[in-house]
Amino acid sequence: MPKLDLTDQQISTEIHQLMSANEPVDPADVARNIGVPVELVNARLDSWPGVYRDSAGRLVGFWGQALSIIDAEYRFQVDGKTTYAWCALDTLFIPKIIDKTVRVEAYDPVTNEPVSLVVQPDG
Repeated sequence: MPKLDLTDQQISTEIHQLMSANEPVDPADVARNIGVPVELVNARLDSWPGVYRDSAGRLVGFWGQALSIIDAEYRFQVDGKTTYAWCALDTLFIPKIIDKTVRVEAYDPVTNEPVSLVVQPDG
């Protein structure tokens, strides 16, 4: 994980918030929402690992959170919309970043029984 300055933190927080709507995220929307040039947003995104884009350049996966078009193990429900998380740890820190309560669903790898929990932004 790269060390983040204040602008990086604003970019990453905005991306997680926008991805929670389960729509691809346009870097121009991120730039407009936080008041920085889109070129800066794209330069940061291009330098970071764990950033996935569709053919139009929109974000479909970002640091532990992905849209349904990327297969992931943990279902992540926010405000009635579903995205996905790549690992259990992601499901615990993203609610704080987006400041929303999240319902997490997964399957036990041994029994294949469903497992779910609710994670609130304040822990």
